[in-house]
Amino acid sequence: MSNQEVTIQFPNGEEKCFAKGVTLTEIAKSISPSLAKKSIVGSVNTTTTDLTRPILVDAEISLYDTSSKEGLEVLRHSAAHLTAQAVKRLYPDAKFGVGPVIEN
Repeated sequence: MSNQEVTIQFPNGEEKCFAKGVTLTEIAKSISPSLAKKSIVGSVNTTTTDLTRPILVDAEISLYDTSSKEGLEVLRHSAAHLTAQAVKRLYPDAKFGVGPVIEN
């Protein structure tokens, strides 16, 4: 491995080298176009991150879609923000509560 590459470890323990700065989207595409389309969030060294953040160090990664707990949580969180923005545009004086996304 050169200093211009990172070693990526997959959940199954397999490892592969990629150019430094590779994104989770690019990694997903290298595995399967359908995986890239389905993935909505990932983790790099146990930190949840978006799919476009460059990976600059060796890392263990995971990819999540909406059928996973992690993916569904991100989808619900994002939907809450979009809904709040829409409500605020329609009702500028609306006040919002705070708190984590709830399951239902």
